[in-house]
Amino acid sequence: MPPFLAWGIGRIPICLVGDVLYLVGGVNADEAPPPWPASTMLQALDMNTLEWTMCPPMPEPRVEGLAVAADGKLFVLGGFAEYGHDWPPIENLSSVCSFDPRTATWRAEPDIPRCATEPRLPQGPWPGAWGNGMNAVAHEGKVCVFGIENSPPLALADGVWTGLPSLPDEYCFGYGRKLHNPSASRDPMLGSVPLP
Repeated sequence: MPPFLAWGIGRIPICLVGDVLYLVGGVNADEAPPPWPASTMLQALDMNTLEWTMCPPMPEPRVEGLAVAADGKLFVLGGFAEYGHDWPPIENLSSVCSFDPRTATWRAEPDIPRCATEPRLPQGPWPGAWGNGMNAVAHEGKVCVFGIENSPPLALADGVWTGLPSLPDEYCFGYGRKLHNPSASRDPMLGSVPLP
């Protein structure tokens, strides 16, 4: 356990950038009652020396965000500003920031684009706020984001978001049923998707 990690911090995304494992944000559930505020902490474990260090804090607190390594940097996307027992806690953040370990500095990246029209899916057993079910991977220096409600897959490279081809129907399932409109999925489960 990292020496800086306060008791009660949880819901922390982790990401390996080179030989360093990063723990990003989280929430301190020791404060009562909920909702609990998100954290700006960034902690790093050098996998060679097994030593923990505290890095400069994120510009914006977040819990349950996504963390992706691309182009030698740590990208942090989405998440929540606070967390409680309700589901969903609040709407996801659309903000993105990147941490460059070489300079130990943060940079604001463009927000995740939202569609001009965002019709809501019918309320089912799990009501969805924008961004629930969002996932991200790195591919050839790009941060690729999938599973945003009413949005095609997206890629961030050099500070610019671009659209990726829509997912084929055979890759799109949500809550145990096949979805006929991949771009309208709140929470697709992906198999193997070829990226450009």
